[in-house]
Amino acid sequence: MDTHSYYNILEERLKMNYDIEKNIMIDRLSVDLFAKLEMKHEKHFGPKSATVWRIENYEYVFVKSFEKLDNKMLENFQEFLKSAIKQFVKPNGEHMSSTITGVMIMDNVPAELEPIIRRFQFRRNFAFSLKGWAEVRLIVVDLHSNRVISNKKAKEVASFYLPVIEKKEEKQNKLLFWRKK
Repeated sequence: MDTHSYYNILEERLKMNYDIEKNIMIDRLSVDLFAKLEMKHEKHFGPKSATVWRIENYEYVFVKSFEKLDNKMLENFQEFLKSAIKQFVKPNGEHMSSTITGVMIMDNVPAELEPIIRRFQFRRNFAFSLKGWAEVRLIVVDLHSNRVISNKKAKEVASFYLPVIEKKEEKQNKLLFWRKK
């Protein structure tokens, strides 16, 4: 699968719930795809004007393709994701959480960078979490081998970013084939 095809697939998956912008410049980095999700929940007592509580959750997705990846480029992208918290997250009394998701797309991921990707973590609390928190997900998509390498926080969404998602029937057939041996 090539990068352009993957972008089309990813855009189709994201467009139902996210506001999408393409080819934009954010903090001196050219981002191929930017997606933003805002979720607001509230509980009312009687009329809508009597709000008991309200919470806000946000997710910002930054997708960028790379021809090759080395340690310095990975560090720069990680620093960009950390700095995106300052630029995009606006904590207030109703803010619960914000998630910054960085997706790096490439053909082959160097094996020596996989442990660095998996160990990366960053979380920032605002006013001892009274005004919420922000976390960073890091996902690297390997188009050649159809796999996703992610940090611990991104494991919950890693399958969403797989280039080709296997159907349950195919997985079951593989399991049955494996058991016959």
